[in-house]
Amino acid sequence: MIPFVFYHGDKTWNLGRSFGDGFDLGARERRIFSEYISDFQIALFKLNDADLDAMIRDAALRAVLGVMQNIREPDFPERLVPLLRGLAETRDPSKKLALLRTLLIYIMNTREQESTEEIQRALIAARIPDNEETMATIADRLREEGLNQGLERGRAEGARKAKLETAKAMLARGMDMETVLEITGLDRKSLEGLA
Repeated sequence: MIPFVFYHGDKTWNLGRSFGDGFDLGARERRIFSEYISDFQIALFKLNDADLDAMIRDAALRAVLGVMQNIREPDFPERLVPLLRGLAETRDPSKKLALLRTLLIYIMNTREQESTEEIQRALIAARIPDNEETMATIADRLREEGLNQGLERGRAEGARKAKLETAKAMLARGMDMETVLEITGLDRKSLEGLA
């Protein structure tokens, strides 16, 4: 077993290069627990410090890691264009589209401040041969999925509020808590403030 840490957080890695460094133990505690804590070295790859062009030959992997490396930068949409152009070297169209879809989901989940339109413009500006229309379609589909998820969450929240209002009215008319819970399907904690 080789312990490996792939780190791309926005803070500096300060947990050391061994497993034991992760424990905040004084000299006495370290003596007591030393036989119970394995202290092995960690192979650490800090993405933020990596020179991807020098380290990685595969253009698709370089593009994926480049997106992860730059995801927190303020000018990320501008950096995205050259990173995506690296995908043009991927010869397999289905692999290219799968990578694009995965990257788009990662970007949209990580960079909430960017609008879908900004990301879509970056995708089109990257001009990956034969895939401009497909990339725009992927972005549209992801936006639609996001809207549908938002609508579904809104419906669920609306249904919950309606149940709470019904429960409030039932309790106001003197129905016992157990009956209200059974009819509405709500949990006791939800009704605590209503009684």
